[in-house]
Amino acid sequence: MPFAQAGDVKLYYETFGHGVPFLFISGTGWPGEPWKLYQAPAFADCYQVIIYDHRGVGKSDAPAGYYSTRMFAHDAANLLDAIGIKEPAHVIGHSMGGRVCQWLAIDHPQKVRSMIQAASGSGSMGNADYPRWLTLHSVVSLIEKGYKAHMWSHFQSEFFFPPDFVKARPDVLESLFKSFWDHRPQLDPYLRHVIARNQHETGDLLAKIITSTLVLVGSEDNAASDTGNHYATSEYLRDHIAGAEFAVVASCGHGFFWQKPEEVNTIIRDWLDRH
Repeated sequence: MPFAQAGDVKLYYETFGHGVPFLFISGTGWPGEPWKLYQAPAFADCYQVIIYDHRGVGKSDAPAGYYSTRMFAHDAANLLDAIGIKEPAHVIGHSMGGRVCQWLAIDHPQKVRSMIQAASGSGSMGNADYPRWLTLHSVVSLIEKGYKAHMWSHFQSEFFFPPDFVKARPDVLESLFKSFWDHRPQLDPYLRHVIARNQHETGDLLAKIITSTLVLVGSEDNAASDTGNHYATSEYLRDHIAGAEFAVVASCGHGFFWQKPEEVNTIIRDWLDRH
């Protein structure tokens, strides 16, 4: 199994194909495995697709202590160095992964050829009540349901997929959940990921991003969550990253990568081909 020493942590990673590097960065507590369902095979024909497990997740090291999205970005930069990537990479980040990409573009711009912000956000957007730690509803759900049932309910929620899709395609939900759960973080590092996501704040730094950026979001990704309405937070990114393009996947929530993979991959390939 391929591991790389990325600074102070050993990270598990996989690569597919050859060409310009294309780094996929997962969301809160997610491993790299779900990208193998639809994305990695779709881009390995022309790109060197790189997926990996964040620190604390899957097969990667899970050191104790404070985690942050900026730390995750340093991990990603160190990973690229460790596996010998010499040229700037296209990077895509889903949800918290988009927050990690922002720090990559701010702290390591020489490593980023282009960036896709998928259903992400910059932080509080000036909201004084923005949660910075664990939220009550999440803690209650974890205690009452347990870790596995709590996460399964998240996958089935309107936040992630429209109800009609949940009913029509249980196979998609089951395969996606298996790819997550079989490579999940333990509960302690998962909660550290949640806190890292909630403490992310780049609102005052977005103007520093000079990387070509596509902001991608589902039209129905507007349910309340710890980090706000993802459609609104995506609009904020569009409006505050210079020259950012904006693309919307119709009738999709937060899980548009797995609900409409062909349509989403077409949008992504068009972006990559132009950058």
